[in-house]
Amino acid sequence: MCLTHVRELIEQDAKAFHKLCPTTDYGIYCAGLNKKQLHHAVTFASIQSIHKKHIESGFINLCIIDEAHLLNDSEIGCYRKYLRGLLSINPKMRIIGLTATPYRLKSGLLHFGDGRLFHDIAYELPLQQLVHEGWLCRMIGKQAKVHGSTDGLHTQAGEYIIKECESVFDEERLVRAAVKEMIEVGHDRKTWLIFCVSIKHAEHVASVLNENDIECKSVSEKTPKAEREQIIKDMKAGTLRAVTNVGVMTTGTDVPNIDMIVMLCPTRSPGRLLQMAGRGFRLSPETGKENCLFLDMGETLIEHGPLTHITPPPQGSRKEKEKKGKVCPKCESVCASHATECADCGHIFEGVPRKIKHAEKGNLADVMSDAPILKNDIYQWYNVLNVAYNKHEKIGSKPSLKVTYKCGKKNFSEWISFESEKDFAKNKAKQWWSDRGMGSDFPETTDIAISLIGFRHPKKVAKIKVKMDGDWPEIKGYKFDESAQQKQSTYSTGNLADLHQRTSER
Repeated sequence: MCLTHVRELIEQDAKAFHKLCPTTDYGIYCAGLNKKQLHHAVTFASIQSIHKKHIESGFINLCIIDEAHLLNDSEIGCYRKYLRGLLSINPKMRIIGLTATPYRLKSGLLHFGDGRLFHDIAYELPLQQLVHEGWLCRMIGKQAKVHGSTDGLHTQAGEYIIKECESVFDEERLVRAAVKEMIEVGHDRKTWLIFCVSIKHAEHVASVLNENDIECKSVSEKTPKAEREQIIKDMKAGTLRAVTNVGVMTTGTDVPNIDMIVMLCPTRSPGRLLQMAGRGFRLSPETGKENCLFLDMGETLIEHGPLTHITPPPQGSRKEKEKKGKVCPKCESVCASHATECADCGHIFEGVPRKIKHAEKGNLADVMSDAPILKNDIYQWYNVLNVAYNKHEKIGSKPSLKVTYKCGKKNFSEWISFESEKDFAKNKAKQWWSDRGMGSDFPETTDIAISLIGFRHPKKVAKIKVKMDGDWPEIKGYKFDESAQQKQSTYSTGNLADLHQRTSER
């Protein structure tokens, strides 16, 4: 049984499942889709439609809940009622929750607290890693010049009071100034999604955008079903430039070509912020999308930090706001408050202390070793035991060389783009090749590079310098063993998979 709360997600989940498992029998139980199909191997169901049907559902071995962060920590609600019914039939039923944000503003992490349904996080992938490996597109977070202030706003049930937000963000001059900046900043962006504080505000912003020759529609819970579906269809087709919304396109909306998100509202919830931003992380190489601009007009990144650095709230809501982000004075990207360098432009922040603690225990030999005793030091050196070279491919991009340095229990990777058309990536690859003494004949493809590495043996990398100031480590330097040729294990994948065998026989 696969449960979720909106029919759009039910359709998406069912289609994705059928694509991966075309021979497996499945059904859909959702009043909104006019389908009530039970007793299949797999059932995709709307919780609103099925929560009173636990007896009809029968014996269920596994229940998967999509968007599991929507479950509350009390024993009331549709989900809890339905799950209790299923467990009364099969007490050994397993429950798995899927979510990009495994926490709630009030109660913190979903597997903490007395009323928790889940007991642990079984598997997680950091957002930064998914972006780095090419599964999600890069998000560029910018603080807008025009933005409403959250100073003086009060909260209710852990979130800013809508009426107070409306008085700030729906002010005529601010709306017109915000629209002007959207047009200036987003002139080369094809599909815009704008989050607003209320229905009135969303309609106001859409009206001003249309006045300025930007075709825009507004979507809310009051928008008729057929009209909403047509608006989303037009967005996907690229025939509708902008959409303002409040509350209905936060989760479940799948429009991969969205390449600019405008946050014209504040939020106290880090989970809600990530769900909104999630509409822009999807890949869309067929439309030429390379990244997504997150234009912050609600001070959300200053409050919560960069999107790839957002962390769960502590148990219980925060009593007062903490600024977790700061604006780069050079490129206006929002960086983590503790960052020493801007990830987008390389600007070095002055006056940011490196938080280094003295080791509480250990002798001089321990301190001088390569072990990362200084936990808060952002740069650490690691001894390299061996190196693996693999061909890395992702949709919409040219292949690259994934280099993995094995350092005991830790592995660190970097990606070298021999086939990139961008000067920066190409020059980096040439420098990387030259530093390893691989000769003057620079390889034009990743396959050639892997082949030459196998036969020429690059210089042995003795140590790597790793920057730990973020969710995903970054290799910033190397130390080579000049006295020895490469004796570390090397291997490759792809159409040169037999290379390891040939080199090991030499």
